[in-house]
Amino acid sequence: MDPAALKPANHKMVSVTASVYAGDSQSSVASVVLTSVVSSEADNSLGDGDTAEDIQQAEYGTADTRFLLRAERAGRGSGRTYTVTYTALDQAGNQTVSQAIVTVPHHCLTHSVSRVCLRAARAKTRGCHRAALFSIGQAILEKYNNIHFIIIVYL
Repeated sequence: MDPAALKPANHKMVSVTASVYAGDSQSSVASVVLTSVVSSEADNSLGDGDTAEDIQQAEYGTADTRFLLRAERAGRGSGRTYTVTYTALDQAGNQTVSQAIVTVPHHCLTHSVSRVCLRAARAKTRGCHRAALFSIGQAILEKYNNIHFIIIVYL
């Protein structure tokens, strides 16, 4: 998910892009569709800035990879998470579901710490123009009925 964390929590809508790949070693992939985007907090609850429609432009049942999420969280909570779910279906009728998380953290890392982590990730990926972070659980790899499905998170 790009971005994987929405910060600062300023109640603004942020464009989020999912990088989705599905492959099948037995038969080809028939479809990959956005199934749902769900927030861990109520759409308009106390302490979150009193705004509604926190998930916008998500076209469920399509191959949609771009949508808007609100960068807000409850003031007394530990942070909001959005769970983004995609479903892949192969030509044989097998399907698998995979999820990725977008967070609105309660406390953000400092800019200098983020920069150090980004440099370390780039070094591990040997100079890729964007750092793919597999080591901290930001990538999801799942195999079910011969369907390989991965969501890669970029910084």
